[in-house]
Amino acid sequence: MMLPVQITSRNIEERAEAERWIQEEAHKLDRYNGRITSCRVLMEVQHTHRKWGWTYHVRVDIGLPGKEIVVKHDPSLRAPTGWALDKRLAKRLPREQPRKELHRAIQETFKAARRRVQEYARRQRGDVKWHEPEPHGRVLRTFAEREFGFLEGPDGREVYFHRNAVVGGSLEHMPVGTRVAFHEEPGEKGPHATVVKLR
Repeated sequence: MMLPVQITSRNIEERAEAERWIQEEAHKLDRYNGRITSCRVLMEVQHTHRKWGWTYHVRVDIGLPGKEIVVKHDPSLRAPTGWALDKRLAKRLPREQPRKELHRAIQETFKAARRRVQEYARRQRGDVKWHEPEPHGRVLRTFAEREFGFLEGPDGREVYFHRNAVVGGSLEHMPVGTRVAFHEEPGEKGPHATVVKLR
């Protein structure tokens, strides 16, 4: 990376640790594109909700020659984080939970950023073939509470997908057997679908 990572935080108690996590994730981006000119990160406690707890907002702006990539992590207030602000419940829950939620928000944001940087690098090299038909498959299983699921591709392989990849629907409305079209990419832990469209 040509320039240091610029980090801004608001209302974050674990600032030093969060900055270390961000630096680690930012350096992974170089593996996918060595021409990154800037990386700015904003992390903040966006909402406080008595029942669900704090929700973390993370935004990553990545500068590339001729391109600016922006990735945001905005959790839904309807999805519980597992850390309540109610003092009676907070005493029973581990103190580590807020740290885990912030770490997860940073990881998810940078994971999405890596996919976008990798896709941009492929386009620049001319590796992307836009005329290829989308593979079709069906939903094997979903874990709505954990926000991911698995598809079965036309060749019988399992392909991971996250709820953010679903276009034109939601994970909650995708029962087992639902027919989908998807774009697949190799990932660190195996193939994953970057776009999942309901058919």
